[in-house]
Amino acid sequence: MSLSQSRPLPQPLSPAQMDRLQRVRNLSRILDNSITLPGINYKIGLDPIIGLLPGGGDLLTGLMSVYVLVEAYRFGLPTATLSRMAFNILLEVVAGTVPTIGDLFDVVWKANARNVELLEQHLQQPQPTRRANQFFFVLIVALLIAAIIGVATFAILVVQFVWRAWLVASGRSGRQRLGGYSSLCFPAATAAYVFQRLQHLYFSATGLQPLKSKNRHESKLRCRS
Repeated sequence: MSLSQSRPLPQPLSPAQMDRLQRVRNLSRILDNSITLPGINYKIGLDPIIGLLPGGGDLLTGLMSVYVLVEAYRFGLPTATLSRMAFNILLEVVAGTVPTIGDLFDVVWKANARNVELLEQHLQQPQPTRRANQFFFVLIVALLIAAIIGVATFAILVVQFVWRAWLVASGRSGRQRLGGYSSLCFPAATAAYVFQRLQHLYFSATGLQPLKSKNRHESKLRCRS
């Protein structure tokens, strides 16, 4: 069965469980199978696209993948299955440290779709299975989050190193202006703009309204002088 297809569930679930399962399915589809490439009829998601944003993209998509793992634990998956799911996430996160190749790996591997398929396979089993130990699960989540933060930090440091090396090679000073922004603040301004556009696309797609802050002007990135 394709990773983008949902399995029928013979095991009865409560309305609350069905809502949780549907949220996980929707998140998996958005991240891994929401966009059909013309001409080749192959589906990709927002995961490799968001991952193009150094550091922040890996952090955001990694935490979304951990959410799928948390929901799987709440459904009572055994230790062996949760370990496979954690490995799928970790492999995708580590591969994401390699520029371009990591994003291509995300397109093919689709950790979230694989994990949702493992979850549905468990829900199809008529016989009960032993739920994973809580301490083991907390340890897995902590290690995954640490790995995700580490990878995101590494990506940011690499971008900063390349940026500063380019400034030195081009004869620019560390505080030289670029489009009204200081050279050291320009990457942060770019990341903030990309995040705002992604936020706009999310609220447009879901129809939800963003929370309005009373002091919005204070949260703006202060990079200009």
